[in-house]
Amino acid sequence: MVTGLRHSVQRLSNRLGEDSATDGELLNRFLMDRDEPAFARLVQRHGSMVLGNATEADDAFQAVFVVLLRKAHSFTQRACLGNVLYGIAYFTAQPGVRP
Repeated sequence: MVTGLRHSVQRLSNRLGEDSATDGELLNRFLMDRDEPAFARLVQRHGSMVLGNATEADDAFQAVFVVLLRKAHSFTQRACLGNVLYGIAYFTAQPGVRP
């Protein structure tokens, strides 16, 4: 399944191309306008960080971006979104921990 996710992220990346907006700007666009391409760019930028070789990478990948969807409005340091997503991925990978 991880291979399927990697393939999906790669297809998304190819379709979207580059965007010079910062993570914070993309998150603001998603929150204010429900700009789905902005959210997709965040997944494109940070998805590979979650998709390591771990068996549970699929679950971690989904959990990270579900947390982003649910709690994005509460992120105050939006310019540091990559760090936040990394932290969520790290804690999700810990045995018995769910965000």
